[in-house]
Amino acid sequence: MYRGPVNHPPYVKIAFKDVKWPEIPVLDDYSTKPSENFWEKFPHKELPSVPETSIDIGKLSEKVELLK
Repeated sequence: MYRGPVNHPPYVKIAFKDVKWPEIPVLDDYSTKPSENFWEKFPHKELPSVPETSIDIGKLSEKVELLK
């Protein structure tokens, strides 16, 4: 097993012309933890209070029965 130093490529900033969320900040250094306010502009969705699924359980059950 190799136990020598690992050389990581330098972090590179990439300029995007059409970014989906242009208000999300770009970090100068991605090797350190960002501050708490960094996450404020990220889109988010609250977790549902009850489990949700987009799967039609009835159709899935039918297909499972057909394949048994």
